[in-house]
Formats: sequence, structure tokens, C-alpha cells
Amino acid sequence: MTGLLSCIVFGGSQACMDALSNICIKALLMLVGWVRQRNNEPTMMGEPVSSVRNRLIAAAAVLGLGSGVLTGCGNDDPVNDVVPGTTDMTTTTTKPDQPQYFANADHVGKKATITAPVENDLTDESVILDAASYGDDSLLVLFKGDQPEFTEGRTMTVTGTVRQFSYDDYAERYGLGEAALFDAYANEEFLEAESMSTSSPAPTS
Repeated sequence: MTGLLSCIVFGGSQACMDALSNICIKALLMLVGWVRQRNNEPTMMGEPVSSVRNRLIAAAAVLGLGSGVLTGCGNDDPVNDVVPGTTDMTTTTTKPDQPQYFANADHVGKKATITAPVENDLTDESVILDAASYGDDSLLVLFKGDQPEFTEGRTMTVTGTVRQFSYDDYAERYGLGEAALFDAYANEEFLEAESMSTSSPAPTS
């Protein structure tokens, strides 16, 4: 019994198992001695039967305790303990992804509103925005009329319709000028703006 208590406090699962094995062996030896008694005076290994019976009951109780202790001894990582009946309530919060309006042709013909910084003021009626969060880090935007100054780095909010670019289709309408400026955008999605506004001033150096 002392050995078992020592293993609980100081030992690991192997020590607990050894202590329980010793208790089982002693209990079996005592039981064999009891069975072999042939005298009229019921004794077991030189002791009255009642005394031995009490010892066996105590040993059985220790064995029952030991089975529960072994469960604890076998788990050397308390960090990963799982308490029955509880639920892990840990949650992670992630920022929702922006709609990928310009990653493919799925949104062609649909309305879209984006907020993105100016990358390049291309012509009088075209500008390039860094709309990487919407699927294109060099998004062509075509517009009509007077618009805010397109200073590089200034954040713009634009509402319009997603289209697929063809220089021949839009050159005259938006006065695009030299075709070579728009070769990189051929057959790509772009935004035909209906309204534009400045969301933040341009960064200062």
C-alpha cells in the first residue's frame, strides 16, 4: 500500500503498475493459504480467518483505487486533457474575403463597388488601381467627365460595371489614344465607372 501511494506521488505509470502487481501477488498467496487450511480452527497463514478476510477486502479496495490511478498515471501531458461533457469553445475570427470581381469572367456585366489605391494615372479618362484584394493588382478603370485628382497612392472608391476590355470597343468612347498603352489589358476584366470618390488623401513623403 505504501509503495502504491509513493508511485502516485513520485512515480510514473510503470511504477504504479509494479506496485499493483505486488499487491495482487500477495493477495493470491493469502488466498491459497486460506484454501489449504485443513484445521478445525479456521486460520490463514497463522492468522484468524476474519483478520485475513479484512485484509483481502482492503486489498480489493486498493485494486479498485489503483485502476483509477493508472488512468491518471498513463497521461503525462495534462495540457491535452479533455474533460468529459465539455466543449472546446475556442474560435478564430478571420476577415471575410473581398469579392473577386476581376479574377475571372464570372462577374462580367455585374455591378461592383471597390475601394483601392491609385497605381497609375493612365490617360484623361482611364486610371489603374491596385485592386489586388478584388482579384487584379493592376485594374483598368474607364470613366467619363471630370474626376478627382488621381495621385499615386490615393485611395478611391469606385462603383461601376465589370466589363471585358477590348481596345477597339472602348477607344473612341473614352479617348484612349495610343493602343500600345492598353495592350496589357486586352481581354481582361476592367471596371467601367459610373461614380468615383476619394476615400483618403494621397500619402505624403
